[in-house]
Amino acid sequence: MTKFSLLLLAAALAAPGAANAQPFDLPEGVGVEEQATPQQEAANQRASELGLQIYLHDQAAWHGTDWVRARLDFADHPEIKGYVTEELASGNIGLVYYAEFDGALYEFARLEMAGGKVISGEIMQTPQDHPLSRDLQRQVGARQAALEQGAKEQLQLCTSGAVNTVILPPSETGEIPVYLLSAPVEPGRFPLGGHYLFNVDAGGKVVSGRAFMHSCTDVPVINRHVINGPENYTTAHLLDDHPNEILHYVARNMNLPLVIGTGNVLWTLDYRDSAGGDQDEAGGGE
Repeated sequence: MTKFSLLLLAAALAAPGAANAQPFDLPEGVGVEEQATPQQEAANQRASELGLQIYLHDQAAWHGTDWVRARLDFADHPEIKGYVTEELASGNIGLVYYAEFDGALYEFARLEMAGGKVISGEIMQTPQDHPLSRDLQRQVGARQAALEQGAKEQLQLCTSGAVNTVILPPSETGEIPVYLLSAPVEPGRFPLGGHYLFNVDAGGKVVSGRAFMHSCTDVPVINRHVINGPENYTTAHLLDDHPNEILHYVARNMNLPLVIGTGNVLWTLDYRDSAGGDQDEAGGGE
């Protein structure tokens, strides 16, 4: 485990591990073994939607960073301060690396991502001609507020990698959700613990937050071509009465059914045949 406070500086330049999501039916394979209440089922569906959002933003940041790294050495550009993502009208994810000049923030690189694929990308010849939008500046502030709160609380990451961040669009109440995620670093494993959420208001203040697990554990990641692999991975979850968004996000990275017991209800999250669950390898970040 790594103390959060030791990762704040690295997080500013760390590569990633991805309008509000539209409602959709739970993918086939995301099922319930025992009877859940309507409230539990509704909460699980919303968690599935959020898990997909987190996954897509994380994938965009991961693969987009690979594209940028293939074209420059971050060490040669100390003006680059980090990245943010945004949801585009096309339904794709925009990835923006931003730089600071004379105290102001500008777009250094901009990419459009569809899942893990780069649709278009540009490294700005003159970043000062491309000021960072107000919405993205607010994301930058929310990210910093969340990192500072994590350091203040001395939260634990569950891997040795720098913290990954996923920032989603503002909620109906105007708060920006910032997810701080333990990065996968070990081939064939994905952290189940060490993930946190902070909600940041319009004034840049953290107003709420949560941990999604109180211990460090991980889950297997199965290459799609493995023969005679395990049938599933089963675990108990005590903090919620339904699978939360991080459990859905993790399940999308596994290429293996994740079976979760919450009280007397057994849930199966199986994303192997759905969008976002068909990677040969899973993970993001370093």
